[in-house]
Amino acid sequence: MIATDAEETNPTVSPDGRWLAYQSDRAEPGLSQIYVEPFPEVGSGRSQISVEGGTRPVWSPAGSELFYYVERDGSGAMMTVSYESGPTFEYSAPQVLFEGPYLPP
Repeated sequence: MIATDAEETNPTVSPDGRWLAYQSDRAEPGLSQIYVEPFPEVGSGRSQISVEGGTRPVWSPAGSELFYYVERDGSGAMMTVSYESGPTFEYSAPQVLFEGPYLPP
């Protein structure tokens, strides 16, 4: 996918085909964060979306939110960021949708 030494997984392209979300441990090995890059120009800019870890990004079909999962002290939370797809990826601070004791897939 992206040529780095980091573990980068779970790539997903936005509904409008302009952005690629994925999880990567590039900032800190062993701790995945969620990133978004332009698509198909991967490598031309990157935004770190999550702030306390994150896995399994999923775009809303409406094209206005990006969801991801974060583990918290033996529990978990589904997070969301609202975004606007323009020349740059403009997004809100992450918000908790719901949390609880979930089993990882």
